[in-house]
Amino acid sequence: RRSAISVLADPSKLMSELLKTPFSVTIGELLGVSREMAQLLSENLKMKSGSLLTTTDETSPEAFVFGAKTHGLLISINMECNGSPVRAIIDTGSELNVVRTDVYRTVIQQPMD
Repeated sequence: RRSAISVLADPSKLMSELLKTPFSVTIGELLGVSREMAQLLSENLKMKSGSLLTTTDETSPEAFVFGAKTHGLLISINMECNGSPVRAIIDTGSELNVVRTDVYRTVIQQPMD
């Protein structure tokens, strides 16, 4: 048995149109219902070792945010110091400025406390 209205609707065409429809969703909702998306986000937030002395290129983002293992988010940004490119990691909650010795000696070369 089918109603007069249900005869007029093509379920496969309707589903096709439904899947093309844009909609707003929060990242929390998306990650809550999709294990694969949650895993991809987690993998992309993991800290990876890399050189602080880098050469800037067109494929390198100007800045990006990643999760710290202990707390909060850190900001990474490409900067230039005395004409040399340096990738800086900014912790907005920190009271100290920390730099590797080799970066200080080869790039910064300024008096420090």
